[in-house]
Amino acid sequence: MEPDQRGLNNHKGKITLDFPVQYLKGIGPKIAGILRRQGIETVRDALHMFPRTYEDLRTTTTAEKAEAGKESILIGTIGPVRIANTIRNRRTILEAFFNDTSGGVTLKWFNARIDYLKSSFPAGSKVLIKGDISFFRGMKVMIHPKMKLLTDDEEFLPKISPVYIEHEKLPQFRLQKLIHQSLPATKDLEDPLPDGIREKFKFPRLCDAIFHVHSPLNSDNLDDLINSRSINHKRVIFDELFFFELFVLTTRANRTKESGISFQIKKSITEKFKQSLPFTLTTAQEEAIREIYKDMQGVAPMHRLLQGDVGSGKTVVGFFAALLAIENDFQVALMAPTEILAEQHLKVAQNLLQATGINIALLTSSLTNSERREILSNLSTGKTRIVIGTHALFQDDVIFKNLGLVIIDEQHRFGVEQRVALKQKGISPDLLVLTATPIPRTLALSFYGDLDITTIRTLPPGRSPVRTSIVTEEEKDELYSFLKKEIEMGGQIYVVLPLIEESEKVDLKNAVSTTELLKKRFPDKNVGLLHGGLRSEEKDSIMDLFKRREIDILVSTTVIEVGVDVPNASIMVIENAERFGLSQLHQLRGRVGRGERKSYCFLATEKKYLNRSIDAFKTIQRRLNAIVNTTDGFRLAEEDLSIRGPGELLGTKQAGLPTFRYADISRDFELLTLARDEALTILKEDPGLNKPEHTKLKTEWERFKKYASAS
Repeated sequence: MEPDQRGLNNHKGKITLDFPVQYLKGIGPKIAGILRRQGIETVRDALHMFPRTYEDLRTTTTAEKAEAGKESILIGTIGPVRIANTIRNRRTILEAFFNDTSGGVTLKWFNARIDYLKSSFPAGSKVLIKGDISFFRGMKVMIHPKMKLLTDDEEFLPKISPVYIEHEKLPQFRLQKLIHQSLPATKDLEDPLPDGIREKFKFPRLCDAIFHVHSPLNSDNLDDLINSRSINHKRVIFDELFFFELFVLTTRANRTKESGISFQIKKSITEKFKQSLPFTLTTAQEEAIREIYKDMQGVAPMHRLLQGDVGSGKTVVGFFAALLAIENDFQVALMAPTEILAEQHLKVAQNLLQATGINIALLTSSLTNSERREILSNLSTGKTRIVIGTHALFQDDVIFKNLGLVIIDEQHRFGVEQRVALKQKGISPDLLVLTATPIPRTLALSFYGDLDITTIRTLPPGRSPVRTSIVTEEEKDELYSFLKKEIEMGGQIYVVLPLIEESEKVDLKNAVSTTELLKKRFPDKNVGLLHGGLRSEEKDSIMDLFKRREIDILVSTTVIEVGVDVPNASIMVIENAERFGLSQLHQLRGRVGRGERKSYCFLATEKKYLNRSIDAFKTIQRRLNAIVNTTDGFRLAEEDLSIRGPGELLGTKQAGLPTFRYADISRDFELLTLARDEALTILKEDPGLNKPEHTKLKTEWERFKKYASAS
């Protein structure tokens, strides 16, 4: 059965999938240029431009029957748009008269563009309008109606209408007309999914799915359409996730065939380093080093993810890997997401590796030109053995003599393409990825399936659990008394405020007022302020004062969950704790309890958020209770996955996750796991996708690889 081509069979001429959109009716070179900038050049591209949302246009009425105070949908003719009045500040009121066979409605717009309305809805055009009806001086009025231009040859049928993203102010009716003309080509779409998988999940054919995503049936559930939960949406989303998992799994399989560096265990530097450490490695650290060394001795390049809870000692394990590379006359690049973290790594490296005499450099964007030239020269000659840096390491003029190992800290803050770009600075160097964000196994396999995984679960001896509790405004006096006693006993305190996106002024104002409040409460104590508006050297200076115990209380709006190590800091106060994610709270708590002092974390929030009778706050309560009840980062990661889905855990706004056209990580995680299982089964049976029944699958797979590489 072919897709339901309602009202489209009269299309003149053959529209194919590869037909250029420029030559569709009403498009032309100018609009085609706008579409091209959005990656839409052919009919196939247009069909993959999914609706942003949907409008319910199934119930129409007439001008005569339209009732005041109710939303109405009317179909009729629009008269000329004119300026009805000009009010203060030269703001205009535009109006036009709409009529159908039963009567009329005055349409009004405040401060709208008359040229846009006149060109988009010429006088005498047949239109659909949607909005609330009101009365003004005895006339029915609709203010700022939603409008749809109906072409002369288009007989409007009540329906659910798609709404597309209007790039560069491209009118909605143009986009709808583009899709309207492209829909006949859906019948030519090959279905790459094997019949067995499609039948197993009762998915429609691809041609039907894409057709009905753009042209839903009136019987479809509107909420399912808006939230991409219809069976047609699920089919297309599954395909994308299925091919993504094929990409991850084949990348892993191909890596094992790659020829890389086979490092030899020489122990000349690594043993010296081990003996110089002021602590004994944990059993978990020793095991992690063994796994990494086994990989590095192999022929295929190492691709390993080392994950461990806050303070588990991942950095030291990373340095053991670095020293093995250096023993074999190779260089090492360590990439961190921020300058603060890069500088912290440098200080730790200089401290721990002092006995080895290895040349270590820091490469960030804040270097002077002369400092940068010297470091680049030393890298190209091989004099610098370890370079620690940020995104500055990606730049074209960064040339290594012989890069053998890439270490990336906090992988979820980087994209796969950045990881690949840094690896290309050498000839198949090994890769070690570190993360302090514990990732549940299902999630790690789905998104980091091309990496082998090592987990450090135990903490070094001497690190006592941090006692965590919730405090409300009513309990602040009691909290401040406790803080005063702790400071008098020699302890130091962090007070962290949440960042408000795109509101640096508000952040700074809150931070300053909090700092002033604490100065009044603790007049004989030193209170410092660390915020995002400070220069790098100013932040360093403040952190240095805190480390030297010259600051008793440090107020911070910056992200200090990684890269800050002050063993004497014993209390973490997190203001507005309800605004933080579970993993963020855990990372922040990990900044205390790093020394011998008994440590505490206080989650400050308003009493209303703890009201169990309010459903809207139940997720907040669950999150805060979870952080109070356990210090195990892996248990918290599983809870985070359960509460907010993978988006919160990995950070959907972070570059480390792939950019999907249709899929949403949090919403579609169940489909992702199903897609992975099916991809594993297919590749196990037919690794090269060479079986006759997989011909269409392989063709689409090749197309997907090009898309994945380009994006």
